[in-house]
Amino acid sequence: MADILHWNLKGIKDKRSLNYKEKIEIVTHLLSSPQKNGIINLQETHLGNIDQIPLEWKHFEHIYTMIPNFSTNTDTFAGTLIFIKKSVEIIDVTILVPGRVILVKTRHEGDLRNTNYFFIYGKASGCNTEKTAILHKLLDHCLDPNDLNILIGDYNFVSSPLDRNTNKLNPSDEACKRVWNDIEVRLNLVDGFRDGNIFAIIYYNISK
Repeated sequence: MADILHWNLKGIKDKRSLNYKEKIEIVTHLLSSPQKNGIINLQETHLGNIDQIPLEWKHFEHIYTMIPNFSTNTDTFAGTLIFIKKSVEIIDVTILVPGRVILVKTRHEGDLRNTNYFFIYGKASGCNTEKTAILHKLLDHCLDPNDLNILIGDYNFVSSPLDRNTNKLNPSDEACKRVWNDIEVRLNLVDGFRDGNIFAIIYYNISK
């Protein structure tokens, strides 16, 4: 199993954006350690085409398979970029939602099962129908539960009131949770954190 790193960049397209150079340097450093970082998932890139990918990262294409899921003209704040170490055999790549959800089907050396990685960036804005449509796309492509299915990303909803500082789910949470419950059942998913920390509350409410 490859070690996985996930980071929401909050934009990397505009060189004038906050901490642009620092973000480039941090990701470049991570890519320089493939023995530690088997999969790097970058989300909310805002990248719209391959020419906008930082040149520093393209230098590692001999070590990593680079898989972009670009933002679109109607969803400019989306976009993901995934780096998977070339020792991992990639069987298939399917973009389920442009800029938002991508499925990478792999096989790791010595593992008889396929490993299916779903990289998910849920919508933080918009109506509940738009938000749940992303999850329905995921549900439509749920694979064999006997495979190893790993879901990575920022879903932009919660399924437990413990993860809201109001101690209750909002309407978007409620709508998304109904679909998410079906996904959990279909793929035999377990929330590893909540399973071992039934009542834990870990978040920060920062006011400026």
